[in-house]
Amino acid sequence: MPLGSTAVHVPAHADRPVVVVPAHEPGPSGKRIVVGIDGSPASQAALRFALCEAALWHASVTLVCAWWDPAALPGPDRLPFSDPQALKEQAKARFAAAVAPALAAHPEIAVERRFVLERAGRVLADEARDAMLLVVGVRGIGSSPKTMLGAVTRFVLHEAPGPVAVVHDRDPHAKEPS
Repeated sequence: MPLGSTAVHVPAHADRPVVVVPAHEPGPSGKRIVVGIDGSPASQAALRFALCEAALWHASVTLVCAWWDPAALPGPDRLPFSDPQALKEQAKARFAAAVAPALAAHPEIAVERRFVLERAGRVLADEARDAMLLVVGVRGIGSSPKTMLGAVTRFVLHEAPGPVAVVHDRDPHAKEPS
């Protein structure tokens, strides 16, 4: 594994953002921050953190909502009685609503929104290839509150090519958007 247990243990137990930098990290290749958004409290905190960092570094932000839809599967594995397009449109609307307040608080930051139908961990690691920082929440929607780190967070800590910031929703310094 490219990552030691300390690099997983510290973000899981910290009460504030932790940035894990791989030993081979040559330095930021661009002025762009990628943040994973799923609507969870931790992803909202991650978004606020990413926007604050972008303001400090004069960087742009790429918001990524990676969504996997079992209703879109072909054949017998498909979720019955569902409309994949309607589900996708509903999810896109929730994504837009979830990010709107934080973005309104930082109108000076250039933001790109990506809504993709792929597995979150892989798409975030790929998006981070030319970014200076990848920001994720400690765990997202679907993770048990007893889980220290969610599956996507664990994945990107091991697979992302550069620094990863892990942000908790219980960060005592996190500010709500104005």
